[in-house]
Amino acid sequence: MKIEKITLSHLRADAHFELMVDVRGAVKEAGPETLRVKPQFDALVAAIAQEDAVLKKIARSVLTAQIAEADHVRDGVFSGMRDAVKSALNHYVPATKAAAERVWNVLRAYGNVAARPHDEETSAVYNLLIELTGGKYMADAETLGITGWLGELDRTNNAVQKLAAERYAETADRVDMTLRQARAATDAAWEVLSAVVYGFALAAPAGEQAAFDALIRRLNAIIEHYDTILAQQAGRRAADAAKEPATTIF
Repeated sequence: MKIEKITLSHLRADAHFELMVDVRGAVKEAGPETLRVKPQFDALVAAIAQEDAVLKKIARSVLTAQIAEADHVRDGVFSGMRDAVKSALNHYVPATKAAAERVWNVLRAYGNVAARPHDEETSAVYNLLIELTGGKYMADAETLGITGWLGELDRTNNAVQKLAAERYAETADRVDMTLRQARAATDAAWEVLSAVVYGFALAAPAGEQAAFDALIRRLNAIIEHYDTILAQQAGRRAADAAKEPATTIF
């Protein structure tokens, strides 16, 4: 039984790291000492740790003061809109009160998005805006007079997203070589480990064959999962290429 191949260089940074972590877990559970691959396994563990350190450095660098300030502005806009809707729950005009109740139910479903991490909040606000500016709630938004709030929330959300993308690209440029080197080291360690596992599997006596076969099946299942991710990425790229240029909601 052979170990399947995957084009590691095509995986995004997070997927590449997660794949290697899954591989590490599979080999650790199988018992590197029992399989006589502990030196190769230890080399992979060390390479994964280095890759993890580089990725954490990138993540920390993205959270700059600029982004934090833009996020603070966005949080203020969200809170202002939320307060406006909450206040209208006691409106003296029944139609306005009813509109507020409908919109408030949507806001309650999303919770306090301002308390979420930056990237999660960006996604949540985007989805919230889609919902509130759609056909179902747009009339309620107009009744409540919050369309201006929604427009400003869209603007500030886009500002945070743009800053995050720019800062990530800037940081990625600085650490790209380091990350490439870290990934290359992890890939090399994996290639050595997988070759040794496969070689031992071919030569293992009958009593040891089952352990190697079980590990290879699990490794192949992991590889198949990430192959699916690659296929999905390719599909999304094709879909994005066919789309019109993105526009803001307002």
